[in-house]
Formats: sequence, structure tokens, C-alpha cells
Amino acid sequence: MSQLDEYMSGQVGGLDEEELNKVLEGIQTSIGAQPQDEPDVPQAEPSAEAAPQQPQPEPTATAEQPQKEEEEGQKDQSMPYQEGYDAGDAARTTAETVLSVPTALVDFGVDAINLIPGVELPKIPEFNDRGLQTLREITSIVGPTVALTFFGNAAGTAAAAKVTAASKAGKGARLLKHLSALGQDKFFQYFAKSGLAAGSGALVDTISEQQGKDPNAQATIRELLSTPENENLFGIFPPDWATLDDDHPDVVRSKNRNEGIGIGLISDVMLGAAKFLRASKGVKEATKWVPEDELATKYFNDNLDLSAVSDDPIEDAILKSVVKRQTALDDLGGYNFANNYDALNPTPKKGIHDMYGYEESGLRSGDDLGVVDASVQLVRIEKNLDSSYGRLGSVMTDGTLKWATSGGENGFQVLRGLADELKKAGKYGYDTADGYISFKDIDDAGERLAADLYGKSVPELKRILDAFKTDRLEGVDVVSGTGYRGVMKTIRKYMEDFANMDLMKAQAYVDTSFAGQVSDMAEGVRLMEGTAAVQAAQEQILDRLAYLMVQKAQRSHVSGRGLGILKMAKDGFGKRGAKETVKTVDELREETLKKFNKITEEVNEVLSSLNAVNKERPQMYDSLMLAYELTDGKVRTVQQLNEYIRNSSGTLSKALLDANPQQQSLVMQGVWANIYNSVLSAISTPLKAGASNAALLIERPLATFVGALSQGDTATIRRGLYQYQAIGETFAQAGKYMGQVFRRASQNPDQVEWLYKSDFQRKNDDALELYKTFADGAEKNGELGPKAMYHHIEALNDLANHPVLKFGMNSMAAFDGFTNSVIANIEARGMAFDRVTLNGTKAFDEAGAQAIRKDVYEKMFDKTGKVTDEAVRMASSEIAMNMESEAINTLSNLLARAPGLKPFLMFPKTSLNVMRFTDTHSPFSLFVRDYNNIAYKPRHAFTDAEIDTILKSKKIPVDEFKHQRFDTLRAEIRGRKAIGTLAVLAAGTMFVNGRIRGSGHFDTQTNSVRREANWKPLTYMGNDGNWYSYENLGAITDWLSVTADVMDNFGSLDEGDLETTFNRLGFLLSAHMTNKSFMSGLEPLFDITSGNAAQGSRWVASFGSSAVPLSGMRNELARVMHPELRVVEQDVYHLIANRNPIAKGDLAIQHSWITGKKVNEPSSFFHRIWNAMSPWKAYGGQTAEEKFLVDIEFDSRPSMMTNGRGVEYTPAQRAELYELMGSQGRFAAELTEIMKQSKDFVKSYREAQASTSTYIDHRKWQNIHNRINAALMRARKQAEGALTDAEEVRMQQTQQGMIEDATRRGDTTLVNQVLGIYK
Repeated sequence: MSQLDEYMSGQVGGLDEEELNKVLEGIQTSIGAQPQDEPDVPQAEPSAEAAPQQPQPEPTATAEQPQKEEEEGQKDQSMPYQEGYDAGDAARTTAETVLSVPTALVDFGVDAINLIPGVELPKIPEFNDRGLQTLREITSIVGPTVALTFFGNAAGTAAAAKVTAASKAGKGARLLKHLSALGQDKFFQYFAKSGLAAGSGALVDTISEQQGKDPNAQATIRELLSTPENENLFGIFPPDWATLDDDHPDVVRSKNRNEGIGIGLISDVMLGAAKFLRASKGVKEATKWVPEDELATKYFNDNLDLSAVSDDPIEDAILKSVVKRQTALDDLGGYNFANNYDALNPTPKKGIHDMYGYEESGLRSGDDLGVVDASVQLVRIEKNLDSSYGRLGSVMTDGTLKWATSGGENGFQVLRGLADELKKAGKYGYDTADGYISFKDIDDAGERLAADLYGKSVPELKRILDAFKTDRLEGVDVVSGTGYRGVMKTIRKYMEDFANMDLMKAQAYVDTSFAGQVSDMAEGVRLMEGTAAVQAAQEQILDRLAYLMVQKAQRSHVSGRGLGILKMAKDGFGKRGAKETVKTVDELREETLKKFNKITEEVNEVLSSLNAVNKERPQMYDSLMLAYELTDGKVRTVQQLNEYIRNSSGTLSKALLDANPQQQSLVMQGVWANIYNSVLSAISTPLKAGASNAALLIERPLATFVGALSQGDTATIRRGLYQYQAIGETFAQAGKYMGQVFRRASQNPDQVEWLYKSDFQRKNDDALELYKTFADGAEKNGELGPKAMYHHIEALNDLANHPVLKFGMNSMAAFDGFTNSVIANIEARGMAFDRVTLNGTKAFDEAGAQAIRKDVYEKMFDKTGKVTDEAVRMASSEIAMNMESEAINTLSNLLARAPGLKPFLMFPKTSLNVMRFTDTHSPFSLFVRDYNNIAYKPRHAFTDAEIDTILKSKKIPVDEFKHQRFDTLRAEIRGRKAIGTLAVLAAGTMFVNGRIRGSGHFDTQTNSVRREANWKPLTYMGNDGNWYSYENLGAITDWLSVTADVMDNFGSLDEGDLETTFNRLGFLLSAHMTNKSFMSGLEPLFDITSGNAAQGSRWVASFGSSAVPLSGMRNELARVMHPELRVVEQDVYHLIANRNPIAKGDLAIQHSWITGKKVNEPSSFFHRIWNAMSPWKAYGGQTAEEKFLVDIEFDSRPSMMTNGRGVEYTPAQRAELYELMGSQGRFAAELTEIMKQSKDFVKSYREAQASTSTYIDHRKWQNIHNRINAALMRARKQAEGALTDAEEVRMQQTQQGMIEDATRRGDTTLVNQVLGIYK
């Protein structure tokens, strides 16, 4: 009989030893134990502080049985309906309904008797009706539990009193100390007063045969009541009780929550029962801590208590845990007594007065080994070593926490103690069920966490800290050795106090631990809503938030001033000498302490504000808490919260100039999200993006092979062949991933937010949640305005997330997902090749490589499907034109402050990335100059440090295979430059043969004639004589076009004077840099501000159409339904009509004044669809007449705006005139005759120009241009005569002439008479 059993046997409801043992056995059974053929007596267990050995995995062979039974149950349930309904079925159902409860109690009795060895009474068969059978199963559990609880209620209060009495009686000091603590535990007192409901339930679980089907009663009821409404009922139970240790990260989460709301005893029972279960199964508990040096051996000998308070593991866990909580409560009481207790005016204080119920007594105790244990838990969580959702343990009690936030340097004093604890612990490892954790793993994880806390990389942080370990200031001449050492000693003292690696790791552990506690306690508040536990938990949450707030601000100050102390000391030493420099450092320390005090005061102000709000305006409390969290502490008061809300709902104040760009308007974000959806809604938009990505994915291996071949690098070629040989399989796998991304984007865009191009990302979920919380609170206070605005914002967001309206953006994200998957697969194959061949020293093993490739590929994605590999992300971003850069960040900051420019600069990131990518293909890159060094510097000249720096800049792993990765990168870069050079050579050859076209001619008039003569830019001639676009090929497109443009414009017939040369250069710059950068968007702005009304109308029509959903799709549909060019007035109405499918049909069709054909009329329906949606369009060839006008650079075209005598033609009249000019054939006939007479116009002109030193105007050569102009005038005159409205035009001309004559005379009467006549 155990000690606690002996003590309790006569106290709890008259239960004797055997009955109480059954209750305790029931507790362990209720957490999943199924003792079968195992010893009844548990083995001796080490204490809770000893950190027991990891449990063995549970058998899984029984998993199939419940499924089989379930299938049979389903079969039984369906049988009556398969056989047909009859009276027997009805009678059976009625009988089962009446007998379900009595039968359940009989089931319980049979189960109890069957516990006797050798006895096996049969049970009543299961009911046919599954619903009644379910009721029967639940009743067999719940009914006896209720009965046992009722009879056990009476003795609870006496039990707690007896524990305290036993302590005073002198029954073994150590045991009685623990028993006394148990008696004082508020939840235990409540438990005693409420009856042994948990123990009764456990006893029932032990007896009930339902344990053979489900792990315990909780699991049975969880399954039967697994509805969304009931999911919170089970929040206090961790998912797998029977396998958890008291130092397990997942247990820490449970303790954070349960102790915070005053029910820590539940965790104690859980842990003790888990120990009992492992003991009953013969699992040996052993010390899992493994010292790796003498310091660690001493530390664990001194601090790891392996002794047990009780031989019973359940008792041992419970007693040790309650002592920890009692110690934490005493610690808090000590702080409250010393700082907050007024003996003359006493008020209840926790830890001093014993007047709090268990719900009000919540307190998170400190965990064994504190910060040392947290260092191991970090690795277990990072690597998912037998931890699925864990937390770092508690490293600080509430009393210490309150002291740490009460004074300026107090927090750092506590941290110094924790840092010393880490030093004293030496080097230690830890055994888990999933493998060994070495001290290097622990130390590396701690350094990563510390570096992340300070916003730096580990090497960067170490480099800064290492600078303080030297005895010399770089660049300072030592004059006085003693004075110099004094300076360095003072500096080191400052750093030891405020910024060393152990201190930073301690900071990181504490911050991470408290952040987890805040989250878990908040969950506890939710679970205990409406009880006294809420206020106590909120107080603990505020204390932890206060600590985090203080530490963050103090850490920021140390980072800004303290880590720059060396430079300050260096400057001071050179100017003032050692003594003054020491004084300066001391002053910095004083300044730091003053700043710490100020920070503490500000945080206390925040806490006072939160407490006041909680009392006076509780409806605003949640809003203020959430605002503080989301704004990193910038919103601390209700006034600041109101200002935040005003900014969040700003419209005009946030549309043009934004004085507070850090806080974006939810309204404007919603508006812009819908505008981007509208612009990108065309089907052709994602198709173009996908085609561009595919072209660049194909170029990537080509560049690698070309670059490797140029160097004779056979090793890189072999590696590349394996990377790309399974491109079909790679594309198929990427296609599946692309489909998954599209589905996720359509169902929940937030899941693929990382794939949206940042030009139009919208990240406002947290801010929207805050606005809703604020609006809900305001509504309770009778203010309805915020709620109305919230619904407006919500409607904008819902519209923006609609899968139909967001089709274009979601499709682009899917194509980018395709790119990420392809790159991931290629990189995984490269890594597999490296590992299998061991840098080329071993023969290649296909099977081994395939296994490694699969493993590496899967690790590149997280559980949600997001790519986590930084190298893959960066390479994919380059292809998707979504990379970050300093220039892009600068431009983004400008747009944030001047959002009025955004309509003109909608895609700045994409356009700048296009320029950058093209530059990587230049023989000498201008914007990515490091590419020149990588490509042209001899391979043997690169040091390991240079290679490391280059690889890190591309986020490529630096490991034992870094040289292979660098060679592949270098080959790709050299290959890009080679491809750019080859594109230039190919374009030059094609241009000479008249088979490629660039962007156009620098002279706008000449360019207009080209376009109307069926000359299509950025096209090449196919073997069939038709022309095909070469757009959307990435850098190849740019280098082909720039070469064609240079040859076209610098080989033109115009004069080569300085002015013309500058015009040519300006055109090239505009076509290939300005138009591909963010500057292209500013051109309409410049035109508008200069008074160009037509350009202003075009911009308003374009952007105004975007403000209505599906702008891109409507424009695309208009091109499909009405592909022909239209004659459009340059006003907003007609320009918008030209972009919409129905209205465009009412606009007049443009005809060619050369041939009379409709401009842009497709040859077939397929051709119409292809050119409307395909990334690469197809066009017919030119007629001989059209080609002649282009060749001679003819720069005149018939203007049909007026009849030349003041009468303006309508769009319909202009369209008819163009059609008549072409269809009548007069101009074509005269032009044909001119062509016969000037077959070699260009050749003869160039020969003539070469034979003289002066410029000959090609427009005057052989009078060809003048003759064509005359032919145009005659053709136009003939067309005007045949115009349908010719008589009306003549009447308008007569009227206008009479009005002008009367106006010159000043005769207004005559003017009115003329108007009356013609009216």
C-alpha cells in the first residue's frame, strides 16, 4: 500500500485501499493504458526532475480492427433496408429503444464480473439500430460515472485538511512537505469538494469493455460528439497522454494552459499516469541527459534530482508538481509582500492571502533545469523529434518575472543569471526516442534563435561579438598600454552586461518561452470563459507581454548603441585618449540604464492603459491588445488605437499622399486588389506569363551546357545531363503541383500568398481582424459607424478573393508554382548527383540517386506545399520576374508615400526585373556587375571565401559540394552571356535578309505608315512567308529586338547629323529601357500634365475600365468578337467602348487606304482565337505596295479628320473614306506604276549618297515621295466624291462659309438666319 494511498484510504468517501487502488488504476486506464498480461505492480520510477526516458512507440497492429468493426457495423445498419421493412423490424427497434439504458447498466455489471480471472460471461448482442447502440455505449460509461461521483462527494474537504494535519504531525519531512503542498493546491481542494469525478470516470473506464474498442471514455465520447460545436470541450487534454514525459515540449504547452487557469493538477495526473503506464509495460526510465564534459557532469549531479518522493509514479508526479506550483506561489507572495503590500491598508494579494479559489490561483510554475531544458526543447521542436506542436519550458516564475519588469536593469540581471546557468551546464546532449541530440545541435539552434531575435545571421552576429574579444582597436595606435587595456576592459564589461552570445541565447529562450505561454494562456482564457480564471490568466498574460515589450525595446537600444560601441571607442580614443574614452563608455552605460528605466515606465503606462480599458471599457480591451501585438508595440493607448483605426479606413487621405505609409488603408488595399484582379483577368495574361516562364526554364539547361562547353567542363555537363534528362517527368510532376496551387488559390488565396507577385500582394488579414474586433467593441458601445465600414471593407475583400474575378492572378500563381516545382526537382537531382558520386570520385548509381532526389525534393516543401528552400525560391523568383532589390525597395517606398503615382506605376517590380534579367545576358552587364566577375575571372582564381560569398548571395547551400554548385552556376552565367551574343548575331543575319523586325522607326510619322502598311513589330518571317511574333522569350526577345532596332534605325535613309543621331538613341533607349521599366508608366502622366488631352482621355479610359471587374477579360473578349481595328474618337466614352465587347461592335471598322481590306482582320476563326489569346501571334505577309512604302521610309498618310475646308468627319465617315480609297484602287494603281519606274530606289539612293559628301534628302530623291503624295491626294478626292454623306458634307461646308463671312462683317442677325436655315 503506497504512502498516499494509506493516508487517503480512510478519508475519501469511505473507500478502502482496494477501491482507491481501482480509482487510481482507472486514472491510468483513462489515459490510454491497456494492461494485458503485464505485471500489476509498477517498477520503481525516478523523480519528475530526473526527466524519464522516452516511451516506446505504441503497437499499431490493432488499427485495422476498429475499421473492420466499423465496416461490419455499417453493414449491419444497412441490412434492414436491404431486406425490406417489416413489422419485426419495428418491434425490434421499439424494444431496443426501451431497453437501451437498462442494457447499458447490465453491460457495466458484466464487464465488472469479467475482471475476475477465468470468468468470461457473455454480453447481450449489439443492437441493430446504430443510433440506439451508440446511446447504449455512452450510457455504459456515463451512468456509472455519475453514480460513483455522487457517492464520493462527501469526503473531499476532509482529505485536504488531513494532508495539512499529517504534515504537522511529523510524518517524514520530505513527504509531508509534498503532501502539504498537495493539500494547499486550490484545484485539489476543489477536486475534493466536487467529488472524485475524474477518478470515478477512470474506474468506469477500467471496467467498461468499451476500453477494448477505444483508448478511453474521452476518446469514445470525442468520436461520438465530434462536432464543431463541441470541439473546445476537449481543449485541456493533450493528444497522446500515455507517451509523454514531464519535460516533453508538447507537455509544456498543456502545462502553460492548465496551470495558467488553475487546473495544473490535471497535467500532474496525466504525467504520473503516463509514468505508471510505461512502468506497467516494463519500460525502463533512465537519465536522458548525457554530459559531454566535466562541467556538465557536475551540473547534472548538482541539479538533476533522481530521487522519488513516492514509490507510486502517479503520486510522485503529482506531489513534485504541486510543490513547484506552491514554490512559485510563495515566490510571487514574496515579491508582492516586498513591493505591493501595505500593512496599514492591506488588500488581498496572491501568494500572501489564502482567499482565492482554484480558478483565481492560476500560476505557471518553473520547470526543472529551466533554461538548460529549454535549450534542448528548442531542438526537439525544430527537428520534430517526438514533438508535434511543442513549446519551450518555463524558465522564470511569476515572482521573478514581476521583479524583472519592475526596474530598468532588473530584466538583464535575471538574464545574466540564466546565461551563467548555461555556462555552468557545460556541454551536454540528450537522448530521445527519435535519436540523439548533441551539444552542437543544441548550441547551433540557440545561436540561430538568438541571431533571429537580433535580426541578423549567425555569422554576422558572431563577427560583431568577436570584435569585442580582441585586445586591440583596429586603426588605433597604442600609446599607453595600461590606458588601452582599461578602455578594452570597460568595453568588454559593457558587452558582458548587455550583449554576449550566452546572454543573447538566454534572451531568445525566455522570449520564445513567454511568447508560447501567452498564446497557450489565451487558449485557456477561451476555454474558461465566464469563470474567475479569466481575470487571473489575463494578469499573467499582461505580465508576460510587459516583459516581452521591455526586452524588445531594451534589445533594440543595445543593438543600435551598444553594438556600435567599438566605433565610438575608436573615434574617442583618437581624439581624447584612453581616460576620456573610458569615461565616454561609462557615460554610455549610464545612458543605457536611463533608457532602460524610461522603457520600463512606458511599458507600465501601457499596462495601466490596458488595465484601465479592461475595467472601464472592456469592449475595447481585445482591440487594444491585438493592436499592440500587430503594430509591435506602437499602439499603446486608446487614443493611438483610434488613430490606427482612422488610418485603416482612410480613403482620400490615403489615395494621393500618405503621411503614415507604415499603416496602410484597408479600404485602399481592397480597392487596389480589385483593380489588379480586373487588369489581370484576361485568359491571355497568365498564358503569356506561363509561356515566358517555360521559355526561361528551357533556356536554363541550354545556358548551362553552352557555358560548360565553352570551358570544356565535362563534370558540369555530366551533372547537368542528370539534372535535365528527365525533363518530361519533371514537367509532369510540376504540372500536378501547379494544379494543386490553383485549387488552393481558388479556395483560400492566403495559402499561396507567397506565390503572388509582390507588385499586387495584399496582406491585411491581421489588420482586418483588428478592425473587426474594434468594430464589435464599438457596436456594443452603441457606435455603428465602424461596423458599417468593416462590412464595406469585408465586401471589398470578398470581391477581391472571388475565384472568378481572381482567375488571372491565381493562374499566374499556379504557373509560378510550376516554375518552383521544376526548379526544385532540377536542384534536387543535382544534389542527388553530388551525393551519389561524391564529387565525382564514385560511379553513378541511378537507384541511389533517385531515392536521394525524392527525399531532397520533399524536404524543399513544408506541409502546406510552400517551397521553403531559399535557393529554389530565388532561382524561381528570377524566372518569374519577382526578385527583390534595393532599387525595387526604394521605388516601393516612394509609392507607399505617394500612392497617387500607383495608377501610373502598377507593375514596377516586374518591369525592373525584366531589365535586370536582360542585363544578365549582356557580354558586359551594367546592373548585375558581379556576373561579369563570375563569368570572366579564371576558375582557379576564385578562393573558397569568394565562392562562399557568391553562393550565399544566391541562397545556394555552402557545404562539401559547393564547388560543383559553383561550377554549375558559373556555367549558367557564362551560357547566358553566350546566348545573348548568339541572339545578336542571329538577329543581325536575319535583318540583313529581311526576315526580322524590331520595335519600329524612330520617326513617328514613318512608324505610323509602317503600321498601316501591315508591318508588325517584334516579328520574324517564317518559311511560309507569314510573320510570327517572338515576344515572351525573356532576354532572347530583348536582344533580338534591340539588334534589329539598331540596324533598322542607324541604317535608315535619314541624315546622320547630331540631332538625328540623338533622336535614334532616344528611341532605342525608350524602346528597350524606359518602356521596360517603371518609367514607361509615367509617360501618360507627363503627357497629361503637359496638356495632351487625347493622351489624358486614353489613360482615363484605360484605368477607368480597370476600376470595373474583368477589365482584361472584357478587352480580350472584344478582340475575339471584333478583332478588326476601329476608328475611334479620342474621347473617354469611345475609348472605353473600344475596350468592351458589345460596345465595340458599334464602332466603325478601320480599312486599309492601300488595299481596302479590314485592318487586323483574321483569316479564320482559329486565327482570331489564336491572336487574341496566344503569347505568340501570327500575321499574314505584306503586299508589294505595302512593302515598297516601308522600304522607302514613306512618312505621309492621308488625314481624314476634316475635309480640308473646316468640316470635321465623323468616325463613320472617316472609315468609309479609308475603305473607298483602298477599294477604288486608284492609289494602288498609281503606286504600282511608280514602283515600276523606281525598282531600285533604296539602292540608287545609297549609291548616290555614297558618291557625294553632302546629305541628299531621300524624300526628294527621284521625286518619288512627292509623286506618291500627289497620288494620295487624287485618291482621297475621288473617295470624298463617292462618300455616302458627300451632299451633307457640302451643306456643312456652305453653312460654315456663310457663318464665317457673317462673322467677319459682325452681322449676328445673318449668323442666326444661317443657323435657322440649316437647322
